[in-house]
Amino acid sequence: MLAGLCALLLSGCANLGAVQEFAKTSADSAAYTQLTDEYVNSPETSKLYTLENDAGERARLDTLAAERKPQAARLMLMHQALAGYMAAVGDLAADDLTEADTQLDGMFDAAVKANYVDETTGAPLRSIGKILAEAAMNGYRQRELNKVIAAANAPLQQLIAHQLALMEGYGQSLANERAMQIRHQRVLHAMARDKGREPVAAELIWERSNLTAMQFAQREKAVPKYLETLKQIAAGHQALYDNRDNLSNKEVAAQIKRYTKRIRAALKAARTPSDAAAPAAAKP
Repeated sequence: MLAGLCALLLSGCANLGAVQEFAKTSADSAAYTQLTDEYVNSPETSKLYTLENDAGERARLDTLAAERKPQAARLMLMHQALAGYMAAVGDLAADDLTEADTQLDGMFDAAVKANYVDETTGAPLRSIGKILAEAAMNGYRQRELNKVIAAANAPLQQLIAHQLALMEGYGQSLANERAMQIRHQRVLHAMARDKGREPVAAELIWERSNLTAMQFAQREKAVPKYLETLKQIAAGHQALYDNRDNLSNKEVAAQIKRYTKRIRAALKAARTPSDAAAPAAAKP
């Protein structure tokens, strides 16, 4: 025990359990892509609520689906960058070598060249990629954590701001999808009830309408909750940056634990019953 204590003192390794837990929780949250998938697929889903003679509406939705494809690429890159970075912070806080993907830097550069992201969005992505590559290739450990946090805070805040802006568009997309669903089912319900033509079909349509209304309500609740997880990650990382030279301080640890608790609660509220099993801690 004495030998182990001496080794710990000589290594200068601090107990950064609060930082590790914050990083892991943030990485798990960043790896959650259910809402992003739904946002990207929303135009195709909306086509299910068009009638046979709605050719113009289906053409509009096809155009919208094509516009969403580059947005999907941007959002997935943002998920990957944020998840990979937070996982690396957790590694370094534990005084472990990070397993960050050293290819992310080149991948982000390629995304810019392919016009998946513009320079405004690409700049923070490339910065995060370079930081992760340097940490992995140079064998960073806990002693370099404050250096990594200092370099990453500005691009990380920009990255999350871009992600929030894109995800906020899903709220309006979801409202449009819901309006189309309501209109579609009302038309079918009216046709089935007309002169008592299809009373059984009318009841089934009514039942389906109530069920989908509940599903939409769950999804509409999920969007702001997931946005809250991103905001809390940004705020928590800002706290790490502000206290990067004093991360083992008890008050700092207590502050970081509060951010972790908020992120965990918001992500739990964002998950819908249709979600698959929770993603693994995010190592891209």
